[in-house]
Amino acid sequence: MLVSEILGWYWLITWDNAKPADSSAILRALKRLGRVKPVQTKTTVLLAPRAGVGWRQIRAAITASMDPVKGNATYANLRTQTAWQWSPKRGWHHA
Repeated sequence: MLVSEILGWYWLITWDNAKPADSSAILRALKRLGRVKPVQTKTTVLLAPRAGVGWRQIRAAITASMDPVKGNATYANLRTQTAWQWSPKRGWHHA
């Protein structure tokens, strides 16, 4: 994907070991928050959130769909260039 294709998208989200395994729950949750565009693999997407959707809703959508033992997720705000990672042992922390 080219940088010019990423412009206009706010969040890059990637995950591993979602529940269910086909990632349908996390994709459905993210689609409720705004426009979702797949990037290369089925577990990496770009999100352009609707007005009023913030990082708390995005975190909640991601965390609710992760395997509580093996799940991992990372999201990056492409505008502020900050990234956060979630793992069962550490919770949310700077990536």
